[in-house]
Amino acid sequence: MIQYIEAHDNETLFDKLQASYPEESDRLIKRRHRLATSILLLAQGLPMLHAGQEKYRTKWGERDSYLSPDWVNQLKWGGGSDSSYEAYIGGLLLIRQTYHLSDNCGYFRWLAEEKQTIAYERHFQAGNVRKRIIVIHNGSRSPWKLPFNYDGYLKNVVDDTHASLVPLYSAIGNQLTAKPLSTSVYVQDL
Repeated sequence: MIQYIEAHDNETLFDKLQASYPEESDRLIKRRHRLATSILLLAQGLPMLHAGQEKYRTKWGERDSYLSPDWVNQLKWGGGSDSSYEAYIGGLLLIRQTYHLSDNCGYFRWLAEEKQTIAYERHFQAGNVRKRIIVIHNGSRSPWKLPFNYDGYLKNVVDDTHASLVPLYSAIGNQLTAKPLSTSVYVQDL
């Protein structure tokens, strides 16, 4: 199954988000864009990234741009790109590959399904290595907390600005947190 959130037809995701949330700043639009792209890259199936999606590409609101001038359809390489977003996408792709997130896993459990937030748990095993992976997608404009009662600690590998196989921090206690308009991924050895 091919998953995508934008394609060459119609507006880019950035343009759609600007049209859907005209009162929001570019900073919030970019947070929504990052959230949507992380949902895509952490989902099962084959993700399709549209050219320029990793650079918040815009076609300036043009819906059907096949007859539009080059300046509408061109990709702007180099200056003005957000290298931290490109690194974030690269980190998500490494996490996806390392933990085989595209595969149909043997263990999947919904932890929360709310109006603007979902959380789920998957297990990964390669040889003797077993890991619990908890993914939280928070689409609300408020922080969201997921109660948990696992023994030990969980390592955060994705937050609102970073995605890395090297843990960003450890979570100890009885809840996991996702910042507003963000994805968080926690990993625990089993």
